[in-house]
Amino acid sequence: MAINERPSLTDSSPPACTCGRAAPSPRSSGASTLAKRAGRHIPLLPAIALVLLPKCPLCVAAYLGILGSLGASAWLRDAWGLPLGAGLLAFALNALVLRALASQDYRPMLAGLAGASAVLGGKFWLDAPPLLYAGALLLIGASLWSVHLASRTKGPSPSQGGAAEGAQGSSLPSPP
Repeated sequence: MAINERPSLTDSSPPACTCGRAAPSPRSSGASTLAKRAGRHIPLLPAIALVLLPKCPLCVAAYLGILGSLGASAWLRDAWGLPLGAGLLAFALNALVLRALASQDYRPMLAGLAGASAVLGGKFWLDAPPLLYAGALLLIGASLWSVHLASRTKGPSPSQGGAAEGAQGSSLPSPP
């Protein structure tokens, strides 16, 4: 195209580059382009979350106060209460199962399972505080019982074994 020639308005072919290739088409404004542009910023989310996390106990209290004043505490309790509570109770029951396998006594584990069921039932399904508190006490009791059984089934520690052996005498035969 010469300098004094004007392009016609009816020409529908894409403009050509001086290298002979077709010029890139203009960006489409569809949802796929928006998704591609948003996808480029996803790696920034952890950095943004780190900036927004509270750094001190007063900031945690301030964030919780803001959420409470907005009415988000009831929503958070409804949305995250059961999954978070069940996860924490599963963590406690896992410790009881591991101790039961080590001591071969499953009674504390069964008591802990009953206590965890009472806690979940009293808090989320029946809304019965006495059942909730009884389940918590049963779970604490099962944990203490499990610790007691685990300490009873273990032998003396190496430091205690050496001291006991020295007090009773050497295990070597005495000279005649």
